[in-house]
Amino acid sequence: MRIFKDKRVVVTGGRRGLGLGIVEALLARAAQVTVVARDPSGLADVERLGAAARPGDVTDPGLMSAIVADVRPRGSTPWPLDRGVPGRTVWRPALGPAVR
Repeated sequence: MRIFKDKRVVVTGGRRGLGLGIVEALLARAAQVTVVARDPSGLADVERLGAAARPGDVTDPGLMSAIVADVRPRGSTPWPLDRGVPGRTVWRPALGPAVR
């Protein structure tokens, strides 16, 4: 099933556990995955799987803006992500992050 083929997805907390399982499933479906995690340990593992990795806290609006800019192809719409998969934090583009 390739419904995620070439879709841009950001997964927060995707370096282990359920988040890592989501990353693996998305990569198996040909998605372009970026993983964001506060703890950089384990990010090399997700890079070896084929995901891009960014250490940092998703409650930092500057970091999230940089990630969105990084995954946006040139000439794309202002909101370039096809999907976002939150771990422990929900990020709302218009309002910024909100910790659950």
